[in-house]
Amino acid sequence: LGTDYIDIFQVHAWDPLTPLEETFDTLNSLVDEGLIRYIGVSNYRAWQFEKALQLCRERGWNSPVSIQPQYNIITRATEFEILPMALAENIAVLPWSPLAGGFLTGKYAGGISTAGKGTRVGDSTTPEFYRKLENERTSRIISELGRISKETGKTMAQVALNWLLSNRAVT
Repeated sequence: LGTDYIDIFQVHAWDPLTPLEETFDTLNSLVDEGLIRYIGVSNYRAWQFEKALQLCRERGWNSPVSIQPQYNIITRATEFEILPMALAENIAVLPWSPLAGGFLTGKYAGGISTAGKGTRVGDSTTPEFYRKLENERTSRIISELGRISKETGKTMAQVALNWLLSNRAVT
């Protein structure tokens, strides 16, 4: 990487096999040693994040400063608990899959069966992850994005990202 430290180290997911204390004690030590600057988490539920935050506060450890949930105009469950929690705790939200694996760009208008090599969907080892996006609701959202895109002269990706960034909880 050409650096002696990592700006933000994201824990990929809640680990039910490793004690939370062990994970965050290690991360705290890495921050104290200057090897990482900040701690973040990905794919945590709000209660899991709060549990980690409480542990870090009780122990006087460096706390996570960000959470990375799946969030886009199609996948919005994050709005119920994660986003309000992030606002209340002043936590950065760094959404993953903001373009829903490319669906929100319009390039899969013909369905995932049209996805070619070199695409996120076409090269996926977990096509069922994307197959669940092929439904009437997603089609209506993509159609509306296309309409707004034409009306504004912006790409579908720009419209989808603008929608995402208009949420004050998203960093």
